[in-house]
Amino acid sequence: NRPKRRGPNNKFDNLPESSDPAEIRKQVEFYFSDQNIAMDEHIFYGIDGSKNRPMSLKHIASFNRMRRFQPYSAVVAALRDSEFLEVVEDGEYRGNGNEGIKRKVPITIPKLDGDKEEKELSLIDEFNRVRFNASKNSLTSSIIAKGFGTEEEAPQVELEEFFRPYGAIAVRMRREKDDGRAFKGSVFVEFENDEAQKQFLALDPKPKWKDNELFFMGKKEYNEMKCAEKGIEPGTTGELSHWKYRGPHQPRRGGDRTRRDGGRSRRDDYRRRRSDSHSRSRSPYRHRRRRDSRSRSSDSDDWKDRRDKFQKSRDYRGHRDEEEKPKQLVDERGVPVVHDTRPDRNPNGTLKEAADKGAADASKKRGRVDDDAGKDDGSKKTKLEVTAD
Repeated sequence: NRPKRRGPNNKFDNLPESSDPAEIRKQVEFYFSDQNIAMDEHIFYGIDGSKNRPMSLKHIASFNRMRRFQPYSAVVAALRDSEFLEVVEDGEYRGNGNEGIKRKVPITIPKLDGDKEEKELSLIDEFNRVRFNASKNSLTSSIIAKGFGTEEEAPQVELEEFFRPYGAIAVRMRREKDDGRAFKGSVFVEFENDEAQKQFLALDPKPKWKDNELFFMGKKEYNEMKCAEKGIEPGTTGELSHWKYRGPHQPRRGGDRTRRDGGRSRRDDYRRRRSDSHSRSRSPYRHRRRRDSRSRSSDSDDWKDRRDKFQKSRDYRGHRDEEEKPKQLVDERGVPVVHDTRPDRNPNGTLKEAADKGAADASKKRGRVDDDAGKDDGSKKTKLEVTAD
């Protein structure tokens, strides 16, 4: 299961309907951009990382930001002219309404010292590297801006329109970590490069949000300031081994895998403590549960005995089947006798018509023989009589 997208779902409901191909391309190309894929695990897992598999365009069109683009055919037509994305219309994406979308050039996975050419990274390892690399690179090309008020006063779309003329490529609203995910009134803004970020911070006078003064600071400087306040070292400037994103569905299991024993000693300690606590327990419920388990065991044994006795009795269906089954006939040598059960055959396999015809012919032949025998006897008797006279 891939991770669900978090945050309010109604902030884009009031956007006007549009079929502008330029707006459609800009929005979908942002979804598949290096900057967004590095932070959006839903898209990263959807394209299968460096394998660059297509995603369903219908699925992309169902995103909150995309629902205002109507009709769906306008989305497909606009993306066919994209220089960054490719519309896939073969295989499982064949047919109108089944189109897929993917990058023309797969995302690049950063290499580390010691990587082997034949080593294939897992999807979570690829995301670790891409996200860490993007976080490190965007540190010097991003700023933090504060003073926007509530989300109703500063919708996402208006914030993007506010920073776009200055070369911003991404605006990320900062939210509280509780379940409400309330907007903090501040955003991280990423620019095209370090130079664009420096030019924005050097603006004089500074841009205002609806006549309200705003606070601006480079993201790297802001990060160092907050770490100094908390007495910790900045972590995003270290090595990848010190920065691990476990992914949206990677639970920790098997103990501490950085230990030589794979975490077995901690598991063994836990099992030993659990066993000791059970042996010391004086809870009457535990003893009652043990007695119940023993009684269930005896009942199980009794049931097995009753089952065996029943199967050995004459009431068991197996015995009745054996009795009802006809016995096999055998000849004097013990060879099974096989009878032909076909309606047009005799038990010995001969045709009934042929057998009947043969019997009739034999009967006629016997009749002729008898007649001939009778004639012979008469002539002899007459001859004897003549001789006697």
